[in-house]
Amino acid sequence: MSMKRTLLFVAFALCGAAFPPDARADLSVNVVNKSGVDPSQVFIMFGAAPLQARATINGASNTAIARGVSYALATIKDIKITSFPAGKIYVSLKGPLSSEFPNFNNPSLPDYNLRWDKVEITLIPGDRSSCANLTAQDFFSVPLRVDTFKIDNSPATTLSWRTPTATV
Repeated sequence: MSMKRTLLFVAFALCGAAFPPDARADLSVNVVNKSGVDPSQVFIMFGAAPLQARATINGASNTAIARGVSYALATIKDIKITSFPAGKIYVSLKGPLSSEFPNFNNPSLPDYNLRWDKVEITLIPGDRSSCANLTAQDFFSVPLRVDTFKIDNSPATTLSWRTPTATV
């Protein structure tokens, strides 16, 4: 598998890799597309857990985000997550995911030839164990980077996965 140089930044505008109990109840998520793929062909999907989140989608503010629905990045203006225990934020390039549970290892599924990856996230307001990570060990597809910020918007932590295919 050869990996084209693509990179997506997901910026979590709250605090560090673990969120302190005094953090505000919502988590702002900003997706910065540095992949070279047009934003109309970069898709974001939320899955794997109950989700309490709102976003501005197609100009409609405060729209509930549905689990298992792929949204073109070009249609999303902002994302605020209030609760997302054991969730995943999926990113796919050049096509939307068709399943909330995509499987890279099953060639009979429609998502098999689609390039996608995920950020694993647990956000439980007031719970110090809330965190986001890129530690999926089952595969790699899209180099991702997660930048976290403190409430005052100063940088807190950067997580990344960008290793040459030959090294992996």
